[in-house]
Amino acid sequence: MAAGRTASLRHGWPVALIVLVAAAWAMRWALSVDSWRVMTDELLYVKSALSMWDGPALRPSIRGQLSGNYGVLWPGLLAPLMGLFDVPTAFRLGHALGALLMASAAVPAYLLGVFVTRSRPVGWAAAALVAFVPWVTLSMNLLTEAVAYPVFVWALLASVVAVAEPSWRRDVLVLAAFGLAFVARTQFIFLFALLPLLVAGHEVGIRLAGRSPRAWAGQAWGGLKASVTGHKVLTVVVALGALVALLAWDRIPLGDYTTVRSAGLFPAGYWGEALDHLTQIAFGVAVIPMILALAYVADQVVGGGRRAQALAVHVAVVGAAVVAVATTFDITFSGGSVQERYVFYVVPLLMIAAACFPAVARRPLISVPLAAVPVALALASEGFVPGPDAAPYGSPSRLGWTSLDFRVDQLLPGDVGNGVALALLGVVAAAVVVVLVRSGRRQAALAGVTVGVVAWSVALTAYIGPILRGEHDGFAVSALGKVPAQDQRDWVDAEVGDAQVGLVPSAVNARAGEPVPPGTVTDQGVWWEAEFWNKAVTTSYLFEGAADYTPYTTQAMTLDRRTGALGGTAYEAPFLLMANTNVRLGIAGRPVETGPDLTLLRPDRPYRAAWATTGVDDRGGLGAAKGGARVTVYGRHAAGRRSYTVALALSGRSRRPVSVQGDGVARQVPVAGRRLVGATVCVPARGARPVRLDGNLAKVRLLSVRVRPGGPC
Repeated sequence: MAAGRTASLRHGWPVALIVLVAAAWAMRWALSVDSWRVMTDELLYVKSALSMWDGPALRPSIRGQLSGNYGVLWPGLLAPLMGLFDVPTAFRLGHALGALLMASAAVPAYLLGVFVTRSRPVGWAAAALVAFVPWVTLSMNLLTEAVAYPVFVWALLASVVAVAEPSWRRDVLVLAAFGLAFVARTQFIFLFALLPLLVAGHEVGIRLAGRSPRAWAGQAWGGLKASVTGHKVLTVVVALGALVALLAWDRIPLGDYTTVRSAGLFPAGYWGEALDHLTQIAFGVAVIPMILALAYVADQVVGGGRRAQALAVHVAVVGAAVVAVATTFDITFSGGSVQERYVFYVVPLLMIAAACFPAVARRPLISVPLAAVPVALALASEGFVPGPDAAPYGSPSRLGWTSLDFRVDQLLPGDVGNGVALALLGVVAAAVVVVLVRSGRRQAALAGVTVGVVAWSVALTAYIGPILRGEHDGFAVSALGKVPAQDQRDWVDAEVGDAQVGLVPSAVNARAGEPVPPGTVTDQGVWWEAEFWNKAVTTSYLFEGAADYTPYTTQAMTLDRRTGALGGTAYEAPFLLMANTNVRLGIAGRPVETGPDLTLLRPDRPYRAAWATTGVDDRGGLGAAKGGARVTVYGRHAAGRRSYTVALALSGRSRRPVSVQGDGVARQVPVAGRRLVGATVCVPARGARPVRLDGNLAKVRLLSVRVRPGGPC
């Protein structure tokens, strides 16, 4: 046994080294970012992780309501980090975890390569090809791709083993693996539907080799019977699953992928979009893995050994399904833009098949041209023209098209298109592989493919990594205006400890006294920032239809304009976050801390208004106010009659002076730019008094309201 352990260590250390080096490489990019990018997805997983830490459950809750997202594996892994550390620290650790998980896909890739070919060098090659891919840059975001990638490869391993060498234990294992893949990413629910195709495709395919066409029907029938008798557990589960799908198709949990269910199998524009997905992936993997993977399918799907043929069926069936689901989702949900983060799961299929091909190829002179021709034609038909990408975080390899365009112009004569250049690269590399395999130098072919593709991946990642980081930082700046230091982002948690905080979202109308232009994205960034970095923020109160900027549950906040009482809230949080420039509502209470855009308030309970406006929209616009606008000040219940000073920051340009009227005193104020005006009102303890604004208000904005109590009237 000691000798066996020694041999295992001797053969296993290359895989461990691949994982460590790949993890360090991925962490270079994952740890280079210090802000969120993909909102509100990242907010969903952070809040889900906190929910799962507070009370372990199969489904987390967001703001007190069960989440509709079934991809709970990633937030489950984040939960200990979010629970034990402050959010900025957990943010860093979560990115490191994501990079390590993506690199760990090398382990099942190695095991699958060894299982299919019984060759450790093939396993090592598969591990390296799967670990070093440009899509490791997806770990720059706290998204499910980081865990879904390795889990998908583990599920692939379990499925190939169960199909090739069936037993009831392996049937159970593959069902568990597919279940784990589903909770890693809801997208993978389609794997269950593929089980009968995978099993039947394998059992039929291995029986057709060398048979005359007249015998194929009988052999196919024998394969179908073997599919049932060899996989009794899968047969029962598939039958039950088909019955459930038939009776309750509309209630099967698909999360965000519900659009795929309603879109049909091949929505309009499907084939062109699918081709775009495949060619974009082909570029990211240096073309040759796609050619060799398709050649592997052509070479092994009929006949061959059980293990090699089982992988071929998986490459064909699972690969097609991944592309189909991603394409349909991008058409129906992403507006037709190619999102590689939905389709890059075909990459391990391509890489593992490409690593296995030199070892098991039987007819490379036939299978490789059969694969190379359609791939080359598809690439040649695509322009690969550099240009702006709406979501570079979701299609990182596309950023490399700029470098491709430059190198093609630099190295190739004439006006050779980028797609044609890629096609030539793939055809030449495929020809070299064929020559090496046919001459018996299979190890050389394996080494050449591995070194070449890994070098391409590392170079491409090194090129796109800084661009992605810059885009990541640029998005944060555009969303926030100014990105605060990492240790200042959880300032709310630092003030309130374990107490709960509610948001009262509204527009951010001014910063440092300067008006924020209407239409800016700063509003949502400010509220995202507060909720993302602070565990204490657990609910949101919407005052009279204000925007929340997230798709999560909210509580309506209503105002009795006669008394100032605030209602409609099922639960009153002990602290509130309000915009410093909220122009529609001020809540009575004591300010605890004031940040650049938000104020942390300890409100009086029950909630009541200190002041509220009428005729003012969330952006401070006064143009729609018929009969003028007003700021109503509400008295403190135990303070008696008191004098209140109301300071109003106005901005814009009015053709005539604006009338600002307090208690019996009206001021005519010209507005040309930014103007600060004030008025005084005397308010009874349980009463209300208005400050009125009249005149030409069409081009005037109210930027902020400040109400300060004075002495007795």
